[in-house]
Amino acid sequence: FINSKFKFTIRTKFRMDYSIEDAAINAITYGFLYQITAFISTILNLFFKVKNFTPTINIKYNENFFKFESTSIIFINIVKIIYMVIVIFYHLIKVRK
Repeated sequence: FINSKFKFTIRTKFRMDYSIEDAAINAITYGFLYQITAFISTILNLFFKVKNFTPTINIKYNENFFKFESTSIIFINIVKIIYMVIVIFYHLIKVRK
């Protein structure tokens, strides 16, 4: 399933606005959050064909808040669903033998 060419297509946008009072911790958190978005992209690539993955991280200084928005569109094709069901049943029958 991971290497299948019949994965569903997904388009995702992440927007994150955050602020921490300390500038040093703010900078470290910024790098950490971008690494997390790379990890999320990798996880999504396991199950979906990612067409558009756009993370946006905005920093504001000398405030304390966290705001996260995410929008996603998953494109589902009936033929892909039928193919996946057939492949899953084939593997289940093969494992039982």
